[in-house]
Amino acid sequence: MTNETIRKLHKTAAIAVSVLTAVAAVCLSAGCIAIFLSGDKPFSPESVAKTFTYIQIPVYLCLLSALFGFLLDIFFPLEEKKKKSKPDREMTLLRLRKTEDMENASENDKKAILSARRTSAVINGISAFLYLAEITAYIYIVFSAGLFTRGDNSSVAITKNVTDALIIMLPFLALAIGIAFCRCMMIKALTKKECDLLSSLPKKSKDADEDAEKAKNADRALSDTVIRTIIVFAAIACIVGGYISGGFSDVLAKAVAICTECIGLG
Repeated sequence: MTNETIRKLHKTAAIAVSVLTAVAAVCLSAGCIAIFLSGDKPFSPESVAKTFTYIQIPVYLCLLSALFGFLLDIFFPLEEKKKKSKPDREMTLLRLRKTEDMENASENDKKAILSARRTSAVINGISAFLYLAEITAYIYIVFSAGLFTRGDNSSVAITKNVTDALIIMLPFLALAIGIAFCRCMMIKALTKKECDLLSSLPKKSKDADEDAEKAKNADRALSDTVIRTIIVFAAIACIVGGYISGGFSDVLAKAVAICTECIGLG
């Protein structure tokens, strides 16, 4: 086979594994919700086995796709093309922020750089808010449509509910991809703008840069020591308090009850 055919096969296997893993995760989440809403005793082995029966197909297909990709890696490995690696703008930006002297920059350059940073922060915040709103709206629509109603735990009903939930998910998924694409494009443009602005600034002196780095490392070491000390003393206080109040006996009793009642060892 040609290198192009092998590359396409590897790409197809990776896409198949990703899609089937996402489908299996959605089916598993839907099954957990269905078990929770299935009745008075949702955690019996029979109800769990009955609910998770429909997940077998995507799980087996996912395993077969992963096995196919594994065999491809063994018998038809990819031959990496030698090409010039493009510089990572994020790493370049971080390096420039450390080496460029903002103190001696002009007011216009300072305003432009700070504006680019604020705009990036606003874009990230808006993207996070939109993702959260999407998830909330999807959960609200799914439960408002009554897809997972209490008491209806038949395999046919669960399969239909999961299918409907996946269909409802499609526009939300498309919108999430669109948001991610727009955010990526805007952040990329802002990063390039800030890199260009920082590149035109004077360099920091080596001594000043080293002193700032040493001071930063000293502050970080001090804060880490303080945090670790507080955590250790808080842990000791909690252990002593739990021992005095007899809390360990309650934990042991609950652990025994979980093993013998919920899982069914008893």
